Amino acid sequence: MSEMDFPVFDSSITRRGRGWRWCVSGEAGKIFLQGTERSRPAAQYMAARATFLLLLTAPYWSPSNELLPVNGYPVKPITTVRPNSTGLR
Repeated sequence: MSEMDFPVFDSSITRRGRGWRWCVSGEAGKIFLQGTERSRPAAQYMAARATFLLLLTAPYWSPSNELLPVNGYPVKPITTVRPNSTGLR
């Protein structure tokens, strides 16, 4: 894959009255996601989260079901045991 195949996203945060507006746009300036938050850290978090979610949905991303070994040891998936309605297993 060349560098031109990867998507590039830009996030911006601007002050709007009492709140902060965040938006995530593409290279051409097209806005993909936007929102408003009451605090600047919350707006930064939501912009970063939106960028991460966009990267997860990119066409080059394909999560595999295989877990690769770490330091030569096989990795086993952790299964979650859910209790039944009585709380007993």
